[in-house]
Amino acid sequence: MLGLLCLTASASVAVPPQEESVAEPRIWQAATYEAPDLLHFFADDAEGGAALDAWWQGNGKGTLSTAEEIALVRRGMRHTTAYRTNILRWLGNKYVWGKSPQDPDVIELMYHACDFREEVQHYDMRHYAVYFGLSVVQEKTPNVLQALVELCMAIDDPNDLGRVAWGAADQRDALLAHLQPWLGHADPAVRSKAEDLGRIFRDEIKAFAWSKQKAKERAELYYRDSLPVVQEALLQGDSADRRAALDRIQEERLVLIMDETYLAAFEACATDADASVRRDVVRTVGGHWVWQGMEQHPDAIALMLKMSADEDHQVQYDAVYYGLSTVREAQPEVTRRLLDMLMFETVMDMESRILWGLTRKEEQAGAMLLEDLQSGDAERVAAAYAVYPKVVGEPSPVVPEGMPVVEEILGDWVLDLRLPQVGRATKIPLSIRLDEKGRAVGEVFEETFEDGSVIATEFGVFFATTVDGQGGEGHLSASLVDGVFTGTVWIPGENLLMALEGVRGEVDER
Repeated sequence: MLGLLCLTASASVAVPPQEESVAEPRIWQAATYEAPDLLHFFADDAEGGAALDAWWQGNGKGTLSTAEEIALVRRGMRHTTAYRTNILRWLGNKYVWGKSPQDPDVIELMYHACDFREEVQHYDMRHYAVYFGLSVVQEKTPNVLQALVELCMAIDDPNDLGRVAWGAADQRDALLAHLQPWLGHADPAVRSKAEDLGRIFRDEIKAFAWSKQKAKERAELYYRDSLPVVQEALLQGDSADRRAALDRIQEERLVLIMDETYLAAFEACATDADASVRRDVVRTVGGHWVWQGMEQHPDAIALMLKMSADEDHQVQYDAVYYGLSTVREAQPEVTRRLLDMLMFETVMDMESRILWGLTRKEEQAGAMLLEDLQSGDAERVAAAYAVYPKVVGEPSPVVPEGMPVVEEILGDWVLDLRLPQVGRATKIPLSIRLDEKGRAVGEVFEETFEDGSVIATEFGVFFATTVDGQGGEGHLSASLVDGVFTGTVWIPGENLLMALEGVRGEVDER
Protein backbone atom coordinates (compact mmCIF):
# COMPACT_ATOMS: atom_id res chain seq x y z
CA MET A 1 0.00 0.00 0.00
CA LEU A 2 2.52 2.48 -1.29
CA GLY A 3 0.72 5.74 -0.64
CA LEU A 4 -0.33 4.96 2.89
CA LEU A 5 3.12 3.71 3.79
CA CYS A 6 4.62 6.95 2.55
CA LEU A 7 2.16 8.91 4.64
CA THR A 8 3.08 7.00 7.77
CA ALA A 9 6.83 7.34 7.32
CA SER A 10 6.92 10.22 9.77
CA ALA A 11 4.74 8.50 12.35
CA SER A 12 7.23 7.67 15.10
CA VAL A 13 7.03 5.93 18.45
CA ALA A 14 9.57 6.84 21.08
CA VAL A 15 11.86 3.94 21.94
CA PRO A 16 15.12 3.88 23.80
CA PRO A 17 18.18 4.08 21.55
CA GLN A 18 19.76 0.72 20.81
CA GLU A 19 23.25 -0.21 19.85
CA GLU A 20 23.52 -1.37 16.27
CA SER A 21 24.50 -4.97 15.52
CA VAL A 22 28.16 -5.66 16.15
CA ALA A 23 29.92 -6.64 12.94
CA GLU A 24 30.54 -10.37 13.21
CA PRO A 25 31.25 -13.08 10.65
CA ARG A 26 27.97 -14.57 9.52
CA ILE A 27 27.97 -18.29 10.19
CA TRP A 28 25.50 -19.06 7.44
CA GLN A 29 27.93 -17.59 4.90
CA ALA A 30 31.19 -18.86 6.44
CA ALA A 31 33.65 -21.20 4.73
CA THR A 32 33.48 -23.69 7.61
CA TYR A 33 30.34 -25.09 9.23
CA GLU A 34 29.12 -24.27 12.72
CA ALA A 35 25.76 -25.52 13.92
CA PRO A 36 23.07 -23.01 14.92
CA ASP A 37 23.61 -21.82 18.49
CA LEU A 38 20.66 -20.01 20.01
CA LEU A 39 22.24 -19.57 23.43
CA HIS A 40 25.38 -17.94 22.06
CA PHE A 41 23.66 -15.70 19.52
CA PHE A 42 20.79 -14.38 21.66
CA ALA A 43 21.72 -12.60 24.89
CA ASP A 44 20.63 -13.77 28.34
CA ASP A 45 19.41 -10.27 29.23
CA ALA A 46 16.24 -9.68 31.26
CA GLU A 47 16.42 -5.90 30.73
CA GLY A 48 16.74 -6.56 27.01
CA GLY A 49 13.54 -8.58 27.17
CA ALA A 50 11.72 -5.67 28.80
CA ALA A 51 13.06 -3.27 26.14
CA LEU A 52 11.91 -5.59 23.38
CA ASP A 53 8.48 -5.89 25.03
CA ALA A 54 8.10 -2.12 25.23
CA TRP A 55 9.06 -1.66 21.59
CA TRP A 56 6.91 -4.50 20.32
CA GLN A 57 3.82 -3.60 22.34
CA GLY A 58 4.21 0.10 21.56
CA ASN A 59 3.87 -0.36 17.80
CA GLY A 60 7.40 0.94 17.38
CA LYS A 61 8.31 -1.16 14.36
CA GLY A 62 9.54 1.02 11.55
CA THR A 63 11.13 3.56 13.89
CA LEU A 64 14.53 1.85 14.08
CA SER A 65 17.05 0.96 11.44
CA THR A 66 17.32 -2.67 10.42
CA ALA A 67 20.56 -3.04 12.39
CA GLU A 68 18.90 -1.55 15.47
CA GLU A 69 15.93 -3.90 15.11
CA ILE A 70 18.21 -6.93 14.90
CA ALA A 71 20.23 -5.76 17.91
CA LEU A 72 17.06 -5.27 19.94
CA VAL A 73 15.73 -8.72 19.05
CA ARG A 74 19.09 -10.40 19.74
CA ARG A 75 19.27 -8.74 23.13
CA GLY A 76 15.70 -9.36 24.24
CA MET A 77 14.42 -12.49 22.50
CA ARG A 78 15.21 -14.96 25.29
CA HIS A 79 13.38 -12.92 27.93
CA THR A 80 10.54 -11.29 25.98
CA THR A 81 6.97 -11.93 27.11
CA ALA A 82 5.73 -11.45 23.54
CA TYR A 83 5.15 -14.44 21.31
CA ARG A 84 8.55 -15.15 19.77
CA THR A 85 6.75 -16.78 16.85
CA ASN A 86 5.12 -13.45 15.99
CA ILE A 87 8.45 -11.63 16.13
CA LEU A 88 10.08 -14.19 13.82
CA ARG A 89 7.12 -14.08 11.45
CA TRP A 90 7.34 -10.30 11.25
CA LEU A 91 11.10 -10.29 10.67
CA GLY A 92 10.91 -13.01 8.04
CA ASN A 93 8.08 -11.36 6.15
CA LYS A 94 9.76 -7.96 6.25
CA TYR A 95 13.31 -8.93 5.36
CA VAL A 96 13.50 -12.45 3.90
CA TRP A 97 10.43 -14.11 2.38
CA GLY A 98 9.94 -12.82 -1.17
CA LYS A 99 12.33 -9.93 -0.65
CA SER A 100 15.10 -8.92 -3.02
CA PRO A 101 17.69 -8.47 -1.76
CA GLN A 102 17.23 -10.57 1.37
CA ASP A 103 18.81 -9.14 4.49
CA PRO A 104 21.86 -11.26 5.40
CA ASP A 105 21.82 -10.28 9.09
CA VAL A 106 18.19 -11.31 9.50
CA ILE A 107 19.08 -14.63 7.84
CA GLU A 108 21.89 -14.99 10.42
CA LEU A 109 19.35 -14.39 13.19
CA MET A 110 17.02 -17.01 11.69
CA TYR A 111 19.94 -19.43 11.35
CA HIS A 112 20.59 -19.43 15.09
CA ALA A 113 16.89 -19.29 16.01
CA CYS A 114 16.41 -22.65 14.27
CA ASP A 115 18.72 -24.33 16.82
CA PHE A 116 17.38 -27.90 16.98
CA ARG A 117 18.97 -29.04 20.26
CA GLU A 118 16.50 -30.39 22.79
CA GLU A 119 17.63 -28.01 25.55
CA VAL A 120 16.50 -24.89 23.66
CA GLN A 121 13.13 -26.08 22.37
CA HIS A 122 11.28 -24.36 25.21
CA TYR A 123 11.98 -21.06 23.44
CA ASP A 124 9.63 -22.27 20.68
CA MET A 125 11.60 -20.61 17.87
CA ARG A 126 12.78 -23.45 15.63
CA HIS A 127 9.75 -23.99 13.41
CA TYR A 128 9.10 -20.32 12.67
CA ALA A 129 12.80 -19.68 12.03
CA VAL A 130 12.66 -22.42 9.41
CA TYR A 131 9.26 -21.46 8.02
CA PHE A 132 9.80 -17.69 7.70
CA GLY A 133 13.57 -17.79 7.48
CA LEU A 134 15.86 -20.53 6.22
CA SER A 135 13.32 -22.33 4.03
CA VAL A 136 12.78 -19.18 1.95
CA VAL A 137 16.41 -18.09 1.61
CA GLN A 138 16.80 -17.81 -2.15
CA GLU A 139 20.37 -19.08 -2.45
CA LYS A 140 20.98 -21.46 0.42
CA THR A 141 24.66 -21.70 1.30
CA PRO A 142 26.30 -25.04 2.17
CA ASN A 143 26.03 -24.15 5.85
CA VAL A 144 22.29 -23.46 5.59
CA LEU A 145 21.75 -26.76 3.76
CA GLN A 146 23.81 -28.70 6.29
CA ALA A 147 21.98 -27.08 9.20
CA LEU A 148 18.64 -28.00 7.63
CA VAL A 149 19.73 -31.61 7.11
CA GLU A 150 21.02 -31.90 10.69
CA LEU A 151 17.77 -30.36 11.94
CA CYS A 152 15.73 -32.94 10.01
CA MET A 153 17.87 -35.76 11.37
CA ALA A 154 17.37 -34.49 14.92
CA ILE A 155 13.59 -34.04 14.90
CA ASP A 156 10.58 -35.90 13.49
CA ASP A 157 8.13 -32.99 13.24
CA PRO A 158 6.55 -33.32 9.78
CA ASN A 159 5.88 -29.58 9.71
CA ASP A 160 9.62 -28.93 9.58
CA LEU A 161 10.54 -31.92 7.41
CA GLY A 162 7.97 -30.95 4.78
CA ARG A 163 8.93 -27.30 4.91
CA VAL A 164 12.62 -28.08 4.36
CA ALA A 165 11.79 -30.34 1.41
CA TRP A 166 9.61 -27.61 -0.09
CA GLY A 167 12.06 -24.78 0.54
CA ALA A 168 15.11 -26.59 -0.85
CA ALA A 169 13.39 -28.18 -3.86
CA ASP A 170 15.38 -26.02 -6.28
CA GLN A 171 18.64 -27.11 -4.56
CA ARG A 172 17.66 -30.73 -4.05
CA ASP A 173 20.91 -32.29 -5.25
CA ALA A 174 22.94 -30.10 -2.92
CA LEU A 175 20.60 -30.90 -0.03
CA LEU A 176 20.88 -34.63 -0.71
CA ALA A 177 24.67 -34.34 -0.80
CA HIS A 178 24.63 -33.14 2.81
CA LEU A 179 22.46 -36.12 3.71
CA GLN A 180 24.97 -38.60 2.25
CA PRO A 181 27.17 -39.03 5.37
CA TRP A 182 24.15 -40.09 7.40
CA LEU A 183 23.37 -42.88 4.93
CA GLY A 184 26.62 -44.60 5.96
CA HIS A 185 26.11 -44.22 9.71
CA ALA A 186 26.94 -47.18 11.95
CA ASP A 187 23.52 -47.08 13.65
CA PRO A 188 20.84 -48.81 11.51
CA ALA A 189 18.13 -46.53 12.95
CA VAL A 190 20.06 -43.45 11.85
CA ARG A 191 20.58 -44.92 8.38
CA SER A 192 16.88 -45.71 8.13
CA LYS A 193 15.93 -42.14 9.12
CA ALA A 194 18.34 -40.74 6.52
CA GLU A 195 16.90 -43.01 3.82
CA ASP A 196 13.39 -41.83 4.70
CA LEU A 197 14.52 -38.20 4.60
CA GLY A 198 15.95 -38.76 1.13
CA ARG A 199 12.55 -40.00 -0.02
CA ILE A 200 10.88 -36.97 1.54
CA PHE A 201 13.40 -34.58 -0.05
CA ARG A 202 12.86 -36.24 -3.46
CA ASP A 203 9.08 -35.91 -2.98
CA GLU A 204 8.60 -39.67 -3.16
CA ILE A 205 6.68 -39.57 0.11
CA LYS A 206 5.07 -36.73 2.06
CA ALA A 207 6.39 -35.79 5.48
CA PHE A 208 3.02 -36.07 7.20
CA ALA A 209 2.31 -39.46 5.69
CA TRP A 210 5.76 -40.65 6.80
CA SER A 211 5.22 -39.31 10.32
CA LYS A 212 1.84 -40.97 10.63
CA GLN A 213 3.12 -44.31 9.36
CA LYS A 214 6.11 -44.27 11.74
CA ALA A 215 3.86 -43.44 14.69
CA LYS A 216 1.47 -46.23 13.71
CA GLU A 217 4.30 -48.75 13.49
CA ARG A 218 5.59 -47.77 16.94
CA ALA A 219 2.13 -47.94 18.47
CA GLU A 220 1.46 -51.35 16.92
CA LEU A 221 4.82 -52.71 18.10
CA TYR A 222 4.82 -51.43 21.66
CA TYR A 223 1.24 -50.70 22.72
CA ARG A 224 -1.21 -53.05 21.00
CA ASP A 225 -1.50 -55.26 24.09
CA SER A 226 -2.39 -52.30 26.32
CA LEU A 227 -5.43 -51.19 24.28
CA PRO A 228 -8.02 -53.18 26.31
CA VAL A 229 -6.91 -51.39 29.50
CA VAL A 230 -7.19 -48.00 27.76
CA GLN A 231 -10.62 -48.89 26.37
CA GLU A 232 -11.91 -49.93 29.81
CA ALA A 233 -10.69 -46.66 31.34
CA LEU A 234 -12.60 -44.67 28.70
CA LEU A 235 -15.75 -46.71 29.27
CA GLN A 236 -15.86 -47.13 33.03
CA GLY A 237 -13.17 -44.94 34.59
CA ASP A 238 -13.61 -41.78 36.60
CA SER A 239 -12.37 -38.42 35.30
CA ALA A 240 -8.81 -39.06 36.45
CA ASP A 241 -8.71 -42.49 34.80
CA ARG A 242 -10.09 -41.08 31.57
CA ARG A 243 -7.68 -38.13 31.68
CA ALA A 244 -4.75 -40.50 32.01
CA ALA A 245 -6.04 -42.72 29.20
CA LEU A 246 -6.52 -39.79 26.84
CA ASP A 247 -3.08 -38.44 27.64
CA ARG A 248 -1.61 -41.83 26.80
CA ILE A 249 -3.59 -42.01 23.56
CA GLN A 250 -2.24 -38.62 22.56
CA GLU A 251 1.37 -39.16 23.61
CA GLU A 252 1.67 -42.61 22.01
CA ARG A 253 -0.75 -41.89 19.12
CA LEU A 254 -2.74 -45.00 19.98
CA VAL A 255 -5.71 -43.80 17.94
CA LEU A 256 -3.76 -44.84 14.85
CA ILE A 257 -4.24 -48.51 15.81
CA MET A 258 -7.86 -48.14 16.99
CA ASP A 259 -10.74 -49.12 14.73
CA GLU A 260 -14.38 -48.03 14.85
CA THR A 261 -15.20 -50.45 17.68
CA TYR A 262 -13.54 -47.96 20.05
CA LEU A 263 -16.04 -45.22 19.21
CA ALA A 264 -18.48 -46.44 21.86
CA ALA A 265 -15.79 -45.98 24.52
CA PHE A 266 -15.12 -42.43 23.34
CA GLU A 267 -18.86 -41.68 23.32
CA ALA A 268 -19.09 -42.80 26.95
CA CYS A 269 -16.08 -40.68 27.78
CA ALA A 270 -17.75 -37.67 26.13
CA THR A 271 -20.30 -37.58 28.96
CA ASP A 272 -17.63 -36.97 31.59
CA ALA A 273 -18.13 -34.06 33.95
CA ASP A 274 -14.58 -32.80 33.32
CA ALA A 275 -14.64 -30.42 30.35
CA SER A 276 -10.95 -31.10 29.59
CA VAL A 277 -11.81 -34.78 29.12
CA ARG A 278 -14.63 -33.91 26.74
CA ARG A 279 -12.35 -31.59 24.79
CA ASP A 280 -9.78 -34.30 24.19
CA VAL A 281 -12.49 -36.76 23.17
CA VAL A 282 -13.71 -34.31 20.55
CA ARG A 283 -10.20 -33.60 19.26
CA THR A 284 -9.32 -37.30 19.08
CA VAL A 285 -12.54 -38.56 17.50
CA GLY A 286 -12.98 -35.56 15.21
CA GLY A 287 -9.37 -35.55 14.11
CA HIS A 288 -9.11 -39.28 13.42
CA TRP A 289 -12.55 -40.40 12.25
CA VAL A 290 -13.79 -37.19 10.60
CA TRP A 291 -11.05 -34.77 9.53
CA GLN A 292 -8.45 -37.36 8.55
CA GLY A 293 -10.81 -40.27 7.99
CA MET A 294 -10.61 -41.81 4.52
CA GLU A 295 -14.29 -42.64 4.99
CA GLN A 296 -15.76 -40.25 7.51
CA HIS A 297 -17.61 -42.32 10.09
CA PRO A 298 -21.29 -41.40 10.64
CA ASP A 299 -21.14 -42.18 14.38
CA ALA A 300 -18.19 -39.82 14.76
CA ILE A 301 -20.06 -37.08 12.88
CA ALA A 302 -23.11 -37.67 15.10
CA LEU A 303 -20.91 -37.26 18.17
CA MET A 304 -19.52 -33.99 16.78
CA LEU A 305 -23.08 -32.72 16.26
CA LYS A 306 -23.92 -33.57 19.85
CA MET A 307 -20.77 -32.02 21.28
CA SER A 308 -21.27 -28.81 19.30
CA ALA A 309 -24.02 -28.03 21.84
CA ASP A 310 -21.79 -28.68 24.86
CA GLU A 311 -21.89 -26.16 27.69
CA ASP A 312 -18.12 -25.63 27.41
CA HIS A 313 -17.18 -23.17 24.68
CA GLN A 314 -13.87 -24.88 23.91
CA VAL A 315 -15.67 -28.19 23.42
CA GLN A 316 -18.09 -26.44 21.06
CA TYR A 317 -15.25 -24.87 19.14
CA ASP A 318 -13.33 -28.14 18.86
CA ALA A 319 -16.43 -30.00 17.68
CA VAL A 320 -16.59 -27.52 14.81
CA TYR A 321 -12.86 -27.26 14.16
CA TYR A 322 -11.97 -30.96 14.22
CA GLY A 323 -15.34 -32.30 13.20
CA LEU A 324 -18.25 -30.49 11.57
CA SER A 325 -16.21 -28.06 9.48
CA THR A 326 -14.25 -30.95 7.95
CA VAL A 327 -17.24 -33.04 6.84
CA ARG A 328 -16.66 -33.36 3.12
CA GLU A 329 -20.14 -34.15 1.83
CA ALA A 330 -22.93 -31.57 2.05
CA GLN A 331 -24.95 -33.26 4.79
CA PRO A 332 -28.13 -31.30 5.63
CA GLU A 333 -27.95 -31.81 9.39
CA VAL A 334 -24.32 -30.66 9.49
CA THR A 335 -24.92 -27.63 7.27
CA ARG A 336 -27.97 -26.66 9.32
CA ARG A 337 -26.03 -26.91 12.56
CA LEU A 338 -23.12 -24.85 11.22
CA LEU A 339 -25.50 -22.15 9.99
CA ASP A 340 -27.35 -22.00 13.31
CA MET A 341 -24.06 -21.70 15.18
CA LEU A 342 -22.91 -18.98 12.79
CA MET A 343 -26.13 -17.04 13.32
CA PHE A 344 -26.76 -17.55 17.02
CA GLU A 345 -23.98 -19.33 18.90
CA THR A 346 -20.60 -18.18 17.57
CA VAL A 347 -17.95 -18.48 20.30
CA MET A 348 -14.28 -17.57 20.22
CA ASP A 349 -13.15 -17.18 16.59
CA MET A 350 -15.47 -19.87 15.28
CA GLU A 351 -16.94 -17.77 12.44
CA SER A 352 -13.98 -18.10 10.08
CA ARG A 353 -13.80 -21.87 10.62
CA ILE A 354 -17.52 -22.29 9.95
CA LEU A 355 -17.29 -20.25 6.76
CA TRP A 356 -14.34 -22.40 5.66
CA GLY A 357 -16.36 -25.53 6.42
CA LEU A 358 -19.26 -24.31 4.29
CA THR A 359 -17.04 -23.79 1.25
CA ARG A 360 -18.38 -25.76 -1.73
CA LYS A 361 -21.69 -26.19 0.10
CA GLU A 362 -22.98 -22.72 -0.80
CA GLU A 363 -25.97 -24.00 -2.77
CA GLN A 364 -27.31 -26.09 0.11
CA ALA A 365 -26.52 -23.39 2.68
CA GLY A 366 -28.05 -20.65 0.51
CA ALA A 367 -31.30 -22.60 0.18
CA MET A 368 -31.48 -23.02 3.95
CA LEU A 369 -30.80 -19.34 4.55
CA LEU A 370 -33.47 -18.37 2.03
CA GLU A 371 -35.95 -20.44 4.03
CA ASP A 372 -34.82 -18.57 7.14
CA LEU A 373 -35.31 -15.21 5.38
CA GLN A 374 -38.86 -16.21 4.49
CA SER A 375 -39.65 -17.78 7.87
CA GLY A 376 -41.36 -14.80 9.50
CA ASP A 377 -39.26 -15.28 12.65
CA ALA A 378 -37.82 -11.77 13.14
CA GLU A 379 -34.68 -12.93 14.96
CA ARG A 380 -33.94 -15.67 12.41
CA VAL A 381 -34.64 -13.33 9.49
CA ALA A 382 -32.21 -10.71 10.81
CA ALA A 383 -29.51 -13.31 11.50
CA ALA A 384 -29.90 -14.94 8.08
CA TYR A 385 -29.70 -11.56 6.37
CA ALA A 386 -26.44 -10.84 8.20
CA VAL A 387 -24.69 -14.08 7.27
CA TYR A 388 -26.08 -14.70 3.76
CA PRO A 389 -23.39 -12.71 1.89
CA LYS A 390 -20.63 -14.22 4.01
CA VAL A 391 -21.77 -17.77 3.25
CA VAL A 392 -22.99 -17.49 -0.33
CA GLY A 393 -20.73 -14.69 -1.56
CA GLU A 394 -23.61 -12.62 -2.94
CA PRO A 395 -26.00 -10.03 -1.49
CA SER A 396 -29.12 -11.49 0.08
CA PRO A 397 -31.98 -11.86 -2.45
CA VAL A 398 -34.39 -10.82 0.29
CA VAL A 399 -34.01 -7.51 2.12
CA PRO A 400 -36.16 -7.41 5.26
CA GLU A 401 -38.10 -4.22 5.83
CA GLY A 402 -36.04 -1.52 7.54
CA MET A 403 -32.72 -3.29 7.04
CA PRO A 404 -29.69 -1.39 5.70
CA VAL A 405 -28.65 -2.28 2.15
CA VAL A 406 -25.19 -2.46 0.63
CA GLU A 407 -25.92 0.41 -1.78
CA GLU A 408 -25.76 2.84 1.12
CA ILE A 409 -21.96 2.56 1.33
CA LEU A 410 -21.22 2.58 -2.42
CA GLY A 411 -19.79 5.64 -4.16
CA ASP A 412 -17.05 8.14 -3.39
CA TRP A 413 -15.82 8.97 0.09
CA VAL A 414 -13.20 11.25 1.60
CA LEU A 415 -11.43 9.48 4.46
CA ASP A 416 -9.87 11.49 7.26
CA LEU A 417 -6.92 9.26 8.22
CA ARG A 418 -5.30 9.94 11.58
CA LEU A 419 -1.56 9.33 11.55
CA PRO A 420 -0.33 7.97 14.89
CA GLN A 421 1.93 9.93 17.19
CA VAL A 422 2.23 12.98 14.95
CA GLY A 423 -0.93 14.84 15.87
CA ARG A 424 -2.23 15.39 12.35
CA ALA A 425 -4.47 13.78 9.77
CA THR A 426 -4.58 13.49 6.02
CA LYS A 427 -7.42 13.05 3.56
CA ILE A 428 -7.48 10.16 1.12
CA PRO A 429 -10.10 9.18 -1.49
CA LEU A 430 -12.04 5.92 -1.39
CA SER A 431 -14.32 4.72 -4.17
CA ILE A 432 -16.47 1.59 -3.71
CA ARG A 433 -18.50 -0.18 -6.41
CA LEU A 434 -19.95 -3.65 -6.90
CA ASP A 435 -18.99 -5.87 -9.81
CA GLU A 436 -21.37 -8.28 -11.51
CA LYS A 437 -20.73 -10.91 -8.83
CA GLY A 438 -21.52 -8.59 -5.97
CA ARG A 439 -17.90 -8.14 -4.90
CA ALA A 440 -16.63 -4.77 -3.79
CA VAL A 441 -14.15 -3.18 -6.20
CA GLY A 442 -12.68 0.28 -6.38
CA GLU A 443 -9.74 2.43 -5.39
CA VAL A 444 -8.27 3.67 -2.17
CA PHE A 445 -5.55 6.29 -2.39
CA GLU A 446 -3.30 5.18 -5.26
CA GLU A 447 -4.18 1.46 -5.20
CA THR A 448 -7.06 -0.58 -6.62
CA PHE A 449 -8.85 -3.48 -4.98
CA GLU A 450 -10.96 -6.20 -6.60
CA ASP A 451 -11.87 -8.57 -3.79
CA GLY A 452 -13.44 -6.41 -1.12
CA SER A 453 -16.59 -7.34 0.74
CA VAL A 454 -19.68 -5.35 1.63
CA ILE A 455 -22.16 -6.82 4.09
CA ALA A 456 -25.43 -5.30 5.29
CA THR A 457 -26.81 -6.42 8.66
CA GLU A 458 -29.39 -5.11 11.08
CA PHE A 459 -26.62 -3.03 12.66
CA GLY A 460 -25.33 -1.27 9.54
CA VAL A 461 -23.23 -1.78 6.42
CA PHE A 462 -19.70 -3.14 6.75
CA PHE A 463 -16.86 -2.92 4.24
CA ALA A 464 -13.42 -4.57 4.21
CA THR A 465 -10.62 -4.99 1.71
CA THR A 466 -6.92 -5.73 1.45
CA VAL A 467 -4.65 -3.71 -0.80
CA ASP A 468 -1.25 -5.11 -1.74
CA GLY A 469 0.84 -2.34 -3.26
CA GLN A 470 4.53 -1.80 -3.85
CA GLY A 471 5.04 -0.59 -0.32
CA GLY A 472 3.40 -3.58 1.38
CA GLU A 473 0.02 -4.84 2.43
CA GLY A 474 -2.75 -2.80 4.00
CA HIS A 475 -6.12 -3.80 5.43
CA LEU A 476 -9.01 -1.34 5.44
CA SER A 477 -12.22 -2.05 7.33
CA ALA A 478 -15.08 0.36 7.90
CA SER A 479 -18.73 0.54 8.83
CA LEU A 480 -21.61 2.83 7.98
CA VAL A 481 -23.95 2.94 10.95
CA ASP A 482 -26.74 5.50 11.18
CA GLY A 483 -25.00 7.56 8.50
CA VAL A 484 -21.63 7.64 10.32
CA PHE A 485 -18.67 6.21 8.38
CA THR A 486 -15.78 5.05 10.63
CA GLY A 487 -13.05 2.44 10.42
CA THR A 488 -9.38 1.56 10.57
CA VAL A 489 -6.37 0.95 8.35
CA TRP A 490 -3.94 -1.75 9.50
CA ILE A 491 -0.47 -2.07 7.95
CA PRO A 492 1.07 -5.31 9.30
CA GLY A 493 4.54 -4.68 7.92
CA GLU A 494 4.84 -1.55 10.03
CA ASN A 495 2.49 -2.69 12.81
CA LEU A 496 0.49 0.51 12.37
CA LEU A 497 -3.19 0.83 13.17
CA MET A 498 -4.85 4.09 12.12
CA ALA A 499 -8.37 5.31 12.74
CA LEU A 500 -10.40 6.97 10.00
CA GLU A 501 -13.66 8.81 9.46
CA GLY A 502 -15.39 9.35 6.12
CA VAL A 503 -17.71 11.82 4.46
CA ARG A 504 -19.34 11.75 1.05
CA GLY A 505 -17.49 13.49 -1.78
CA GLU A 506 -14.14 13.69 -3.49
CA VAL A 507 -10.77 14.93 -2.28
CA ASP A 508 -10.11 18.55 -3.23
CA GLU A 509 -6.98 18.35 -5.41
CA ARG A 510 -6.15 22.05 -4.97
